Amino acid sequence: MSERTGVVRKKKRWGKTYEYTPISRKAVLDEETLEEVKKDLKRLKPTTAESFANKHGIRVGLAKRILEDHVAEGKIKRLHKGQITNIYSA
Repeated sequence: MSERTGVVRKKKRWGKTYEYTPISRKAVLDEETLEEVKKDLKRLKPTTAESFANKHGIRVGLAKRILEDHVAEGKIKRLHKGQITNIYSA
């Protein structure tokens, strides 16, 4: 699969052009990232799955699964369960 680099321009109606930079994130954890995640979960400050994913460069769905697995094991707590976003802490 080819990765895009640089700025992508997308043209909308009436001459408006939007520019954005695509972000590629990991869908599977490698050993290096897994060790980082384990260290970070021990001293986790209140965070969301989205901020956790941005910090480690992984996809949000993967971050949600990691956090929910650790909640089920009792290693971290869910501080707030909302309709859209959950907040987790150690």
